[in-house]
Amino acid sequence: MRICHGLAGYTLEVEDRELEWRKPADVVRLHASSQWRVEADDLIVLASDGGTLGPTCSSEAVGHGRDVFFFVRSDLDPKADVPADRLLLDPGGSASAAGSSFQPAGAAEEDDDLPGDPAFEAFRANIAEARGRLAEAQPVAALAAQARTRLEVQQLAVQAVLDNLASQRATCSRSLALFFRKYEKVQEKLEQNLSRAETSMAALAAVALRPALQGSERESLADAVPRERILRFTAGVQEERARLVQRLERLRQQDAQAQALSEQVAEALRQALASERVPAAARAIEDGLARAESELLPALRSQVPREGAAPSSILEGDRATVPG
Repeated sequence: MRICHGLAGYTLEVEDRELEWRKPADVVRLHASSQWRVEADDLIVLASDGGTLGPTCSSEAVGHGRDVFFFVRSDLDPKADVPADRLLLDPGGSASAAGSSFQPAGAAEEDDDLPGDPAFEAFRANIAEARGRLAEAQPVAALAAQARTRLEVQQLAVQAVLDNLASQRATCSRSLALFFRKYEKVQEKLEQNLSRAETSMAALAAVALRPALQGSERESLADAVPRERILRFTAGVQEERARLVQRLERLRQQDAQAQALSEQVAEALRQALASERVPAAARAIEDGLARAESELLPALRSQVPREGAAPSSILEGDRATVPG
């Protein structure tokens, strides 16, 4: 299984046998906290298919991709300051590359073969300068390779987030649709009960009491029941129903806003996936250095005659290219 830092693009390979006695989320939290000094309880863990890996998820939840992405919850806050060390491209490796003396294969042997005649000193200086420039470019090319590798991991993490976002929105939409259907049924039932209460009160008002039971304010059967209390209750139910309608309308508006925001985030993520500027720039740096090492430097070196060659040999090549 490969543990991936979703924001920084770092990766760590762990043996699958660890999943035999630990849950995937526990393995991720253990290695992430020790490798990158993050809080184990502050992590959101996703599988490569976008599924959320909770504390109870088994190894089957990891899927066939074997990539597991974690995100530091506190870093997802737009106002949070991202630690600078998470933005560095392997500072240890970069420093070692910068401090090393780059020398193409076979350079030492070729230097020994350069003529020691002062007449060739300009050639020697040009070749030495070219090798110096390549040595300066070597750390940059190494950083470009690291950046491209980390960007590939970040793009996989973006795809996992996209899948997770789509799954969450689908679940939310289904839940809201089910809730609204149940609400409509409850409202329909409530409407029926309220209409029955009004019908019952009208029916009671139509039934006159016996003369012995009648009084100054009691003539019908409706006067013998707590009519005012029933009316207050039904009025309260109507008011609560109106408030519930307003709350549901606000819920619909919030869902629409969440849907729009979710689509904006998804579109931004899709644009990030489609962008080729950084990978293209990194590849151009790597390809440029490789071409300089394999083609340009040997071509420059070929202009210097071999040891023991006559000085006139410098001009022989030029005469050979001049049309007869």
